[in-house]
Amino acid sequence: VNGGPPPPAGAIRTQRQRVDSFGTAAPEARPVVTQLGDLVLAAESEALRPAQQSALLRNTGIALAAQLGQFTVAGDRTITLTSQQGTLPIDVVSTARYPVTTALTVTSDKLLFPNGSTQWTKPSTVQIRPGTNIIEVPFTVRSSGQFTVDVTIRAPTGALVLSHGEINVRSTATSVVGVVLTIGALMVLA
Repeated sequence: VNGGPPPPAGAIRTQRQRVDSFGTAAPEARPVVTQLGDLVLAAESEALRPAQQSALLRNTGIALAAQLGQFTVAGDRTITLTSQQGTLPIDVVSTARYPVTTALTVTSDKLLFPNGSTQWTKPSTVQIRPGTNIIEVPFTVRSSGQFTVDVTIRAPTGALVLSHGEINVRSTATSVVGVVLTIGALMVLA
């Protein structure tokens, strides 16, 4: 009994790309990246049964997920914005022993970012070091109220997501137009 079909070539290729992307984000974690790469290579071995190959590939994914689990976007608090423009502090916590270089993407339909859009990727790469990292993102408020900001941290190459989270935001900022309309309405009522 051969234990079933071998893992598809696409699954091996995908796992190899994920490990390679992690390697570009964490060049100082070379021993970990090498071990993950060795697991992918072992999964291709013809000396193993297909079930063993699939198990190795699955274990590679679990080991990589454990590394990625060391990076979190701290979203357990609400940030209050009191002005139309400013910077949004995004806390990224790393329990890894090595730094990573990432690309940061923020998305919110209630905020405009430096590119004038509701989604923005920080143009330069962001260094995440062990501990708490605060990344300041410039914004302009589109409307007041409560909303969430989606934050995604990716490897600089490839589509590997290192962490994703949401930040709760409460905006008490009032636009000049809103103030003028309110004053105008009060004058009409008076």
